[in-house]
Amino acid sequence: MTGFSNPGAGYYPDPAGSGALRWWDGHRWTEQLVTPQARAEAVPTGPVTAVPRPAGSAPGVPPAASSPGVSILAADVAGARRGSSLRAVAVAGLCLALLASAVVGWRVLSPSLATSVVTQGGSARPAPAAAAKAPVVPTGSPARPAGSAVHGPRGTVVVTPAEAKQVLARFWPEHERAVVARDVAGLRRIETGAAAVYEPGALACGCLTVARPRPLVDTSFFVPRQTRYPAHFVVEAEHEMPGGWWAEVLVFTKSGPHAAWAVSLNSGFGRVQAAPLRLGAAVVDRQGYALAPSPRQHQRARLLARRLAALWQQAKEIGRVPAQDTFATNGQTGARLARIAAYRQDEPQSNGIPGHARFYVDPRDPLVEVDDGGFDLACQPVRETMAYRAGRLTAIYQDPARSNWGSLLAPGRYERLTNHGAWQTCFLVSPDQNAPVAVLDQDVDGGVITAKRQPASSSAGRSGTSR
Repeated sequence: MTGFSNPGAGYYPDPAGSGALRWWDGHRWTEQLVTPQARAEAVPTGPVTAVPRPAGSAPGVPPAASSPGVSILAADVAGARRGSSLRAVAVAGLCLALLASAVVGWRVLSPSLATSVVTQGGSARPAPAAAAKAPVVPTGSPARPAGSAVHGPRGTVVVTPAEAKQVLARFWPEHERAVVARDVAGLRRIETGAAAVYEPGALACGCLTVARPRPLVDTSFFVPRQTRYPAHFVVEAEHEMPGGWWAEVLVFTKSGPHAAWAVSLNSGFGRVQAAPLRLGAAVVDRQGYALAPSPRQHQRARLLARRLAALWQQAKEIGRVPAQDTFATNGQTGARLARIAAYRQDEPQSNGIPGHARFYVDPRDPLVEVDDGGFDLACQPVRETMAYRAGRLTAIYQDPARSNWGSLLAPGRYERLTNHGAWQTCFLVSPDQNAPVAVLDQDVDGGVITAKRQPASSSAGRSGTSR
């Protein structure tokens, strides 16, 4: 059977869903965008398999479009990915990836990683290939005129790298003030989506405690060029914890032009033993905007949250850890899977009350991806509901000090109680399609509780003491 090879360099429909054409240099996407009309004027019609290159230009550098105002940006970035070589991408697979990404509204962003390790907190995180943290700028990119505006086909850019730094500078002090003061309402003002479920819930249940503000010691920003909403960017922010160093993986989201930036996912990773914690380094164009992961990695990444939810669900149903080869199960990932399997579905859980769990992906939670010089850091939360029901021998009881079920549930006895959680999952997708995927997450749980009080006439059974 004849094998497929990489599709030739050329303009293809933009996988970011902009409606324009994006230049594929034969190995990965670049930042060159043109409108379909401009491209039609620049390239003759007919059965052309690759866009011709001007004489003397470097391989993979897109030809200039004839339409005025269209700038040539990043060129051949294969060398900038610090030695990570991508496997051949099938022509048919590329076409499917382009079509699928346009349908699902792929949000692409970008850090920098290599061989897999286990972190102090248990989260697996590829170690940086080099100590340098500075953004990697692809070579061979023509310079842009100084001071020229950055425009996409649908308007001006939503957020620049400099503006992203200002967003974090405003967010972090307010975040630290809220977590130290255990101000749940304050956190919900600066967080949204899955993060607004996890962190306020973790504070309310006493699962997350911070004694004093934690200053940031290092940061890395991954800001894609985006011209429409909702918009996203990713920050890795390192700080010191009582147990060692920790890096938050923060996904910032802005839903519209008049909305405020808020954190929609807050994942993280720690360091391995005495090894220094190193943040990723974005692969960027000459204006500092993060480039996109490969279509092949995106095709794998878009299914990972659902596959992890299905794995957790299966472990709960059968009461043991299922055999699988998609995810690396060392450290935190393996420990969590074992905890889920330890208490079977509809049987007494760790608190002694029978519970029914459901793991799923909410379609409102977007998949946000960043390119790490060969690795795809893909973030999408896995939601969980754990429903408890009081029985003849068990009762759901909240004590007067509110230590059993967190500070937000009033004291008393309850007939039914459901904890709605959101795991802050990110995935590290290797360029090797056969390599297992590492899972990043926070080390503590958090959620929102809904409950129905027990009628006063009901008899009391054995009380569940915690969630």
